[in-house]
Amino acid sequence: MIKKLTCRFVGWNSNLLTQCGEASQRVLKIYTCALLIIMTIWATIGFVFSQRYIGIESIVGRVAVALIFAIVVFMIERIIILHIGKGGIYWFRTFLAVCMAILGAFIFDQMIFRNDLEDAIRIEEKHKIENEINEKISKTQQEITILKAENDSLYIEIAKKPTIHQTSTHARNVPTHIDSNGVQQYKRIVDISVGHIANPAQAQVKENERRLQRYEQELFNYRNFDIEGEVQNRIKNKKTGFLEELKASLRVIGESWISVVFYCILFAVLLCLELFVVSLKWFKSPCEYELLVKHQLDCKTLQLKYAWDELNKRYVTQTMEKES
Repeated sequence: MIKKLTCRFVGWNSNLLTQCGEASQRVLKIYTCALLIIMTIWATIGFVFSQRYIGIESIVGRVAVALIFAIVVFMIERIIILHIGKGGIYWFRTFLAVCMAILGAFIFDQMIFRNDLEDAIRIEEKHKIENEINEKISKTQQEITILKAENDSLYIEIAKKPTIHQTSTHARNVPTHIDSNGVQQYKRIVDISVGHIANPAQAQVKENERRLQRYEQELFNYRNFDIEGEVQNRIKNKKTGFLEELKASLRVIGESWISVVFYCILFAVLLCLELFVVSLKWFKSPCEYELLVKHQLDCKTLQLKYAWDELNKRYVTQTMEKES
């Protein structure tokens, strides 16, 4: 029963396996172990990926994603196991294994270096906020400088002309007489008055002073801004993306040779596991089961070729008889 289940798991025919010896039984066990190892690894990667980057909170959802990852890898490996003969599919699987190993190594690193990554992301967020604050401080200081320069020129103008002459005119109609038709006649008189008023620049100076006070207050707030509190608030309210953590991982890994060596070792382990089935198919001689399958395939190919040749002979014979 266990042998049949193992054959179904790998994709072998249990009836055909009974015709083989112990070597094929051992190869079956090796393939089964290899599939279970790689499926377990990618189920773990899928579980962590769904939790941290897809945002799935329920255990059922995470397990479903983990199963999807494991099933996809399982299907890929079964394609390699069931493939007979050499071919470009092994090169393709090698390239795919390298890509999967890189991805898996980074995800495992993000699990292992989680605290370091959080510190790196916090430092990066702090730098962003500091740059934003410095930019606002610089812009506010420029506005203050411009307003102060404008006020200096206005003070000089006010010192020269504290008041300005203002001429105003007022037109009015004054009744003069009544004409022969009994209509009142009017005369338009324009009154002109000359006075002194405060220089309008004084009002502009007061408005500039109010703006300067507002800018000074903003400058004070920027310089005393709680950067650490803002960092915590942003990290709390923002979902960390995979690419953001990937960049942080590259920074953390590149900080010391120890982390680089550790990543290389982890990458090598995952790559070897990914290539385990491929290496068995590529470098190991075929077992009895695979030779038997290939033999059946060759026999069937010869039978079909023979049948096709017979059909061609009959067709040629009938054609020659008709012509004769």
